[in-house]
Amino acid sequence: MTCPSTEELAALYDGDLPKKNADRLRSHLAFCARCATDLKILHQSLQQIKSAPKLPKELLARAQQEQPGSRPPHKKQLAKRQPSIKTSRSRRTKTLS
Repeated sequence: MTCPSTEELAALYDGDLPKKNADRLRSHLAFCARCATDLKILHQSLQQIKSAPKLPKELLARAQQEQPGSRPPHKKQLAKRQPSIKTSRSRRTKTLS
């Protein structure tokens, strides 16, 4: 068996794989240290997300209303992000011998 994708490992973790596929994947995990480590990291990451502090309801509602790109940035903000580049043009002449 080839190594499963991250999506397949996540589906196994969530219990979303059909029994036959889950059994086959568990057998693979017993012999593939890399995939077993990937599943362990996935588990640890999801546990950290679940244990993260909850946002206050007011802040969560505000964040859901304001989506990135919903307002154009202010001109002053653009100027800070994109410094102007001044170039000088000089004329060069070639001398043919």
